[in-house]
Amino acid sequence: MKDEIIYLDNASTSFPKPETVYSETDTFLRNCGVNIGRGENRLEHEAAEKVLESRRRIARFFGIKDYRRLVFTYNATLALNLALKGGLKESDHLLVGPMQHNSVMRPLHALKERVTTSELRHNAKGLLDLNSLEEQITPQTKMVVINHASNVNGVIQPLSAIGRICREKELLLLVDASQSAGSIPIDIEECNIDLLAFTGHKGLLGPLGVGGLFVGERILLEPIIEGGTGFASEQERQPRNLPEGFEAGTRNTPAIIGLAEGISFIEEIGLPAISSHKSALIDRLKAGLEEVEDAEIYHSDSGCGESCGVLSFTVEGWKIEDIGKVLNSRDFVVRGGLQCAPHAHRALNTFPEGTIRVSPGYFSTEQDIDSFLQSVKEITVSKMYQT
Repeated sequence: MKDEIIYLDNASTSFPKPETVYSETDTFLRNCGVNIGRGENRLEHEAAEKVLESRRRIARFFGIKDYRRLVFTYNATLALNLALKGGLKESDHLLVGPMQHNSVMRPLHALKERVTTSELRHNAKGLLDLNSLEEQITPQTKMVVINHASNVNGVIQPLSAIGRICREKELLLLVDASQSAGSIPIDIEECNIDLLAFTGHKGLLGPLGVGGLFVGERILLEPIIEGGTGFASEQERQPRNLPEGFEAGTRNTPAIIGLAEGISFIEEIGLPAISSHKSALIDRLKAGLEEVEDAEIYHSDSGCGESCGVLSFTVEGWKIEDIGKVLNSRDFVVRGGLQCAPHAHRALNTFPEGTIRVSPGYFSTEQDIDSFLQSVKEITVSKMYQT
């Protein structure tokens, strides 16, 4: 048993966080922790100013010109539900990328009586076939849904090229940036994105319980949650005002402020440096796993130095559940199974058992990777745990 846990599950949630994320969240809770839009006192005004400042900072990070089009949610799952359930109408047709998470596939299943979907063609690693994208468009096609970076093998889709095609064909583009935000540059305008869903607790280095949805000018969303907004309280119908009408109830204000601090840290370090660090660790991990007998590696290199820091593998003769348990018993935090993305595993032919996923973060080290590889080699060579 190791004296210290080695955390390699940053695709699930980043850990640890920058020190300023902890300190600013704590400071707000201690000194100003009130609800916003619910009063006229000094504390409420201070809290409202902090949320506004955070909204502006986060919007700038994604190239969003009008910060009011950034809606805060509790996670990417809620953002994706809002985009799909609030943005689609009867008989709409969607083209769906191959590496989707259940946060997309389950809402689409719930909408199957209203809308139709087609999976976009792709190669063996889940990379989209851009030529087929245009071929698969029908007169009923309204939206293309893309997972920017896979949470299973890290494949990065050519977002700018996809966005250009969508805009030329007058299709809406919904991007799930859960794994890419904070590792790969995303510019709303440059990539012609109409809807961008992201979460704060992964690559953006923010707290749990905060995410967001950018809502472009070409789509008119319907709210999917009704409740208190702090204004127009005399109306029974939920206001459609952006962003407040889509943020019913109490916001997770401490997490919003913490997320803004996570983004400030990323901007200070620089996205290229963060991506380069993750890429180097993944290369080290991949090289080590290639020395493991009967290991199959699932990873896609973008070819341009960008990386979200995700790699999966299997070992012939081992059940994923068993090797995951052994690694976790040695205090390596990794993720085994389907990673909530059975659709992606079908594309990679790793369904139904899944893979072992390893996802180093910015605070991971070469020593972490080397220790992990040493344990994998010890386990697979000894076969003492194999069933």
